[in-house]
Amino acid sequence: MMTIKLASKNKYAKNGISLIEILFALVILSSVFISLFQILRSGVKGTERLSEESYAANHAISLLESVSALTYSQIPQIPEGTADEDIMSWFAGIPEFSLSSLPDSDFPRTIKIKEVSKRTKDDSDSDNSQWGSLKVVSVTISWHPIYLKKHVKKSKSFHALITDDMEVSR
Repeated sequence: MMTIKLASKNKYAKNGISLIEILFALVILSSVFISLFQILRSGVKGTERLSEESYAANHAISLLESVSALTYSQIPQIPEGTADEDIMSWFAGIPEFSLSSLPDSDFPRTIKIKEVSKRTKDDSDSDNSQWGSLKVVSVTISWHPIYLKKHVKKSKSFHALITDDMEVSR
């Protein structure tokens, strides 16, 4: 007769979780959480960047629209680099002019208004423009982004073309 010997349990076998398994699980969980926090951090930075750029664009466009609301003859020629604080002195005699947004020291704006062509009453005049009288209004805004730790300066420019609303001949 044959006897079968049953394998006995090893005296070193454990029924619980080993320290190595716990450490390995912690490493996996921590790498997952670190990845999630990096994704959230980049999302917050993107939101900050878009918020600053939107504010800057709206701040510059509000000045551009305030000037563009005037008639061609009311808009003075203003030299390049005229600061936000000096703008009101150029429009002091125009009761219709008002700034829709006040100057902001963190987002300084500069303005330039230049006449690019002029229509004269004399059609034989060589300076008479076939395109009519046109002025270009340029507003540039600059700021130091908070989301960048370096001392970086960003700027954006916006332009509008103002005409005297007379028919343009070719």
